[in-house]
Amino acid sequence: MTPAASPNSAAPAAPPADIFLIYPGTDSCSAVTMEMPAMAPLGLAFIAGTLCQQGWRVRILDNAVERLEPTRIAAQVRESGAFVAGIACTSLSFHNTLRVAGALRGATSARVVVGGPHATLMPETLMVPCVDFVVSGEGEITMAELCAGLRDGTDASLIAGLHCRLEEGRWQRTAVRPRLANLDVLPHPRRDLMPVNRYLNQTTEVAAGRVLSASTSRGCPYDCAFCSVEGVWGRGYRSFSASWVLDDLEELASVYQADGVYFYEDNFTLNQKRVAALCQGLRERRPNLRWACEGRIGSLSPELLREMKAAGCQTVKFGIESGSPRILQLIAKDIVLPAVLDTRRLCRQAGLRFACFFMVGLPGETDEDRRQTLEFVRRLQPDLIIVNVFTPIPRSKLYLGLLKGRRFASMDDNFVLHPPPEQQRAMEAWAARLREAADCRN
Repeated sequence: MTPAASPNSAAPAAPPADIFLIYPGTDSCSAVTMEMPAMAPLGLAFIAGTLCQQGWRVRILDNAVERLEPTRIAAQVRESGAFVAGIACTSLSFHNTLRVAGALRGATSARVVVGGPHATLMPETLMVPCVDFVVSGEGEITMAELCAGLRDGTDASLIAGLHCRLEEGRWQRTAVRPRLANLDVLPHPRRDLMPVNRYLNQTTEVAAGRVLSASTSRGCPYDCAFCSVEGVWGRGYRSFSASWVLDDLEELASVYQADGVYFYEDNFTLNQKRVAALCQGLRERRPNLRWACEGRIGSLSPELLREMKAAGCQTVKFGIESGSPRILQLIAKDIVLPAVLDTRRLCRQAGLRFACFFMVGLPGETDEDRRQTLEFVRRLQPDLIIVNVFTPIPRSKLYLGLLKGRRFASMDDNFVLHPPPEQQRAMEAWAARLREAADCRN
């Protein structure tokens, strides 16, 4: 793939690689109050799977757990001999992404490629001298074609899904990469390239000895105003087949000795036929595997919930966000509170834990709305509650509205919008009240 080292060159201190993939980790410049477990960067593992399938030597560095300075990351890339360094950028890791990219430019000859959600939502913010390519949209095929093109001398402008930095400093956008119609063409994520044991048991939703995460779908057909999933994956929903997922779970159980799985995705239960097939397969192949997932209010039948319980499901988590009907309408959540109570009843009848997300501080929310949410949480009494202070996600409808109306106190280096400090503290106090009202352990 890359030219062999000369006999007189020193052996690299780091394992050799053609392509070095990096998650830079979030930066302290965004003091966001969110309950977020440490999850494996499966997006990079999916890309690594495709690259390894084509014969590339790949390394993954998750700096969320390694906590290395950018200069040390650059040293590892240089020592590995990689000719491509790929950085996965979320909005909360944007500042760190540029720090790592700058260190790479100063210390290595590797071409710097940035992808991930932020690169798709705000690619223009990454069109800087220390970055060579920005990948927009799904990265597996684009990254594979780009690496092959750089090896073979192919004109990168012919590769879809890119923004390319030209020699004179201008940027060129290539054709839009169509989203994969059939996700099953992708190989399974290469978890073996990550420190898997560092991600164990980062969730309270699953009671098991070794719990790891999986991702089995992409996209969302709904239109919640606080969410930017549509901008990343597009409107619509795609999922891996039940057989593909079962093979992935088989690897988790046999290779990594996982006896628990958290399905880290917004719409695991959207395709109920797929969930039923997955449940049947789990009962046959891995009856002792325990798992949890996220669902949508009003979309699960009593029969399917019972099947999920029989197949090892312990917890289903739902996004509710507010106990105020007015706020639910403002954020286009498209659920009603009686359906929330009904879903809780069905989960408990099936023997499943009912968990939920709430937010405080949504635009337009008043103390009266928050009091309604507090009373609803007391009535709901979930088995687990996650309460976050609202953080505007770049390119979401609420973010764009706040930006246009300049209804924020400051914007940090990650493009995160912040309210006045006293308002932030007040919302954190409300979040604590909601957790107390739920009377359950997070």
